[in-house]
Amino acid sequence: MILNLSILPPWLLMLTLILVSACIGSFLNVVIYRLPLMLDNENISLSRPRSACPNCKHMIAWYDNIPIISYFLLHAACRHCQQKISWRYPLIEFITIFLSLAVYFILGFNNQMLAGLVFTWWLIAMTVIDLEHFLLPDQLTLSLLWLGLLINIQHLFTALSDAVIGAALGYSLLWLINNLYKWVRKKDGLGQGDWKLLAAFGAWFGWMPLFYILTTASFIGAIVGLMAIINKKAKLETALPFGPFLCIGAWLWLLTSPTFL
Repeated sequence: MILNLSILPPWLLMLTLILVSACIGSFLNVVIYRLPLMLDNENISLSRPRSACPNCKHMIAWYDNIPIISYFLLHAACRHCQQKISWRYPLIEFITIFLSLAVYFILGFNNQMLAGLVFTWWLIAMTVIDLEHFLLPDQLTLSLLWLGLLINIQHLFTALSDAVIGAALGYSLLWLINNLYKWVRKKDGLGQGDWKLLAAFGAWFGWMPLFYILTTASFIGAIVGLMAIINKKAKLETALPFGPFLCIGAWLWLLTSPTFL
């Protein structure tokens, strides 16, 4: 079943996508900030307490919480105490818009695009959380895994049987790599969040793309690590979160798989 959205003007579709993506980006900022805190504090959720300035604790009004626009209208500072607002918030909103438009232009308006948007938004949240906390929460990895299996009941990206095999193989591959590394180096080389993340990608795309995703992630990670060492920002033994590189590999597969195949 393919969505028939051609009756709407292209400019209206793009404008709608930009506005929705900006709002999603604002919500992703909440997820990125609060989800790690929720793991240690049951009094915090994605909806409570209300958003407030971390410096003066003043509640943020709705008109000061408009994606991107409020940041510039407030001159990147709290209305009440003038504490600077991190540039990360509008940046994530801009990135969400940009990546969402890329999905639209490459996949077109159809069911795959709608699923691809959700997939992309999930990747943004996981990437930033892993970069900041070396953490891939089960709430994101496992929900993404189950969502991949559900959408492939209709064979949206791959056959359901391939999705099940992909989930099992994705988890097993990194489990095996980690245990081999641990046997040689006497320490873990990958977190269990990485295993679950690759399993989720297998659930979305099947078993075959896992090797592309893993190879791409390893290649990009090696380049980033080498550049950090050359610039003396890291040492050979410095740990890097692997989740963001896996996310890049999976997102590239989402957009390039027809050409690659």
